[in-house]
Amino acid sequence: MDGLRGIATVNIWSEDVEKAKEWYSKVLGFEPYFDSKGEDGKLAYTESE
Repeated sequence: MDGLRGIATVNIWSEDVEKAKEWYSKVLGFEPYFDSKGEDGKLAYTESE
């Protein structure tokens, strides 16, 4: 085996998805490409590449 070639999926859980989205976007330097809201209208899920 030649070692780690990459990471395909990382799941991160947060009590406040909106704040987590803002923080990760700032730290990683790019915005998510997909967002989904829950039944309450709040951001519930987001995806980044």
